[in-house]
Amino acid sequence: MASRPFRLLLVLRDRAELRQVSRLLSAFGYQVRQASSVELAAAAIAVERPDILLLEPGERWEEGLSFAQSLDEGEGSYVYKLLVTGERSPADLVKAIEAGVDDFLAGPLERGELLARLRAGARVLEFERRIGRQGQTHKPMAAVDLDQLRERLAQNLARATSNRGATALAILDIDYFSQFMIARGRAAGMAAAATVEQVIVERLPASAWAGRLGENRFAAILPNSAPEAAQWTEEVRRGLVEFNADRPAAGPACTVSCGIAVVQSKASVEELVEQAEHALLQAKHSGRDCTVVSGQFADEGQKWSELAERGRFFEFTVARDIMVPCAVAVKAKDSIKLASELLEQTHLRALPVVDEEGKLAGLITAPSLRLRMAAKDCGGSPVETAMTTEVVSFDEQTTLAALIDYFTQESPLVIVIVHKGRPTGLVTPSSLATLSEQITHETFGSEARAPSEPGYLIVPNLCGVDAG
Repeated sequence: MASRPFRLLLVLRDRAELRQVSRLLSAFGYQVRQASSVELAAAAIAVERPDILLLEPGERWEEGLSFAQSLDEGEGSYVYKLLVTGERSPADLVKAIEAGVDDFLAGPLERGELLARLRAGARVLEFERRIGRQGQTHKPMAAVDLDQLRERLAQNLARATSNRGATALAILDIDYFSQFMIARGRAAGMAAAATVEQVIVERLPASAWAGRLGENRFAAILPNSAPEAAQWTEEVRRGLVEFNADRPAAGPACTVSCGIAVVQSKASVEELVEQAEHALLQAKHSGRDCTVVSGQFADEGQKWSELAERGRFFEFTVARDIMVPCAVAVKAKDSIKLASELLEQTHLRALPVVDEEGKLAGLITAPSLRLRMAAKDCGGSPVETAMTTEVVSFDEQTTLAALIDYFTQESPLVIVIVHKGRPTGLVTPSSLATLSEQITHETFGSEARAPSEPGYLIVPNLCGVDAG
């Protein structure tokens, strides 16, 4: 087929800009027709249908959208539509996409951006042409809904039961189809779907049936066992490799996820469809671009059930895994003034007290320090005169279950975690509760939790302790 320049219909309100842009695009090899209004554009299309429409609707926004949408109605090759927008609301842009607009340009037109967008549109049109030519080699796949699929499946199951043969239902779904169309335009998305359809039809066994369940989902009924059906879907996936090799560098690849259900005896049609849908969902959860047969991961379900049993989920979790690391401590001989300044600087409510060897000697709290600091000339007194020695401590290897049991029975305000007698972390009731908090995008914000609030697990080097 002889190559030809892309035909472009340029519709701009400003006639001077119309002439300049037309001259620019002609210099870059486009065959340009000009129009200064929607009415003149309609007349130009009646003479010759363009490949690309570059339209500036201006104040006649709704009229421009109707005109763009009319190009998709009736017969004729696909027209790639670029809309020049002013300040428009998201709702207006959504309406434009629904009207079939492929891409947007902000006015006034920037020449380099315009050429780049037109080049992207040209790529889409080349894909549309290639897929259109390929699509002529096979009969279009029938569009069906779930009820029609169940009816067809029931007929096949009846024949398979009487012949003691196997029947497999495969459901194939194009991965990230909506993102695919956003990245490359609706025309490219539909072209990719046409490619998937053609690959399915070309590889479909003579006695099998296939139908289309929507823009991006397909179903096939195969006279196969599970391994044979899985092999067929893998052939379909491999058939897309060539398409992905030829695709534009930008944008996502066209891949499919497949779910398969197989019966070899009388079975419910509803059960078979449900099993195939569930297998497809597992394929998606497995990272997409793969095939899953119903029941393939049954052992994983059993493992999860065992893991979720009471007491098993954190069976191997120990205090070191969930404690808030203790990066700050004071010595027993340090002054009360130093300890008070340290608490103020770190916004903590308590600090571990260590002896000269660095081993746990006690705990000093902000309330006790405030009382001592209120007394005259007590700032120079040693911390050991204000600390409490009644401190609950556990080793780093203490199990989480043991910690929870202790908190439940004794209700301590804080537990100090130690390693060879040295304090390494703190655990409070609120810090344990924080483990099960739902994390949101605001969790780590400055206003999400005050630094002095007890159980401040989300800042690993600091821990506020509600110790009075």
